[in-house]
Amino acid sequence: REHRSEGRELAEGIEAAADREVTVIRAEAYRDAEQIRGDGDAEATRTYADAFNQDPEFYSFTRSLRAYQDAFQNSGDILLLQPDSEFFRYLKDPKGGK
Repeated sequence: REHRSEGRELAEGIEAAADREVTVIRAEAYRDAEQIRGDGDAEATRTYADAFNQDPEFYSFTRSLRAYQDAFQNSGDILLLQPDSEFFRYLKDPKGGK
């Protein structure tokens, strides 16, 4: 019986050490993932800013296309907009009225 209780005690110690190690590894992985995600978001923001600064009109056009796609994606939705709304500026004039 003494050997069994020593074995159980040793096993519990090993399991506790493994659990601690798992916790540390997961925390480090999460930290690293968040850092990488943040770096990627920052790079994307810089890229968008550079693109906008190179051609603001084109950037505005592509944003409008995304807005059209989002607005008209669900055929069950109803949009109430005036025809002369800024939303339709690229549908009325490919140059955006400029």
